[in-house]
Amino acid sequence: MEEVKRFQLRPLNYRYMASFLDALPFFLRRDAVEKEPVMFGMLVEETEECEVLGFYIASKESHNSYVDVINDLYERGVSDFIYS
Repeated sequence: MEEVKRFQLRPLNYRYMASFLDALPFFLRRDAVEKEPVMFGMLVEETEECEVLGFYIASKESHNSYVDVINDLYERGVSDFIYS
């Protein structure tokens, strides 16, 4: 679990070429089995290497869910996209 926390909290580069945000529906078991979106952010570095920056579980896929993901990326150091 410690490794997961380090992944989630690691600082990021400030500049990336492009960003991709998407969500995939998964069946998650809590009190009952429900389909929930697992959102992820992926960025392309200037060296053209791709990096997955985070996974986020949201109650539904919405504008506000994506804003939360973008805010997390900015809080972790991303401040400039060449293409978005």
